[in-house]
Amino acid sequence: MKLKDYLSQNSLTHEAFGKQVDVSRVQITKIINGYVFPSAKLMKRIKQATDGNVSYEDLIEDRKSTRLNS
Repeated sequence: MKLKDYLSQNSLTHEAFGKQVDVSRVQITKIINGYVFPSAKLMKRIKQATDGNVSYEDLIEDRKSTRLNS
C-alpha cells in the first residue's frame, strides 16, 4: 500500500505520522512526493508504524513510479 493511501485511509496528517516515525511533516511530504528516499532505518519505522501495511517494497515502488511520472 502506498504511504499516501495509508495516511488517507487512517485519517492521518503528514505531521501526525511524522511524529509517529520521528521525522518532520516536510520529510513525510517529500517521501510521498518522491523528492527523497527514506533511509533503511526510517523505512523500518514506517513499516512498524503502519503494522506492515506499507512495506519496504511499497516505498521503493512508490519512489520508482513517482520518478517515472515526473
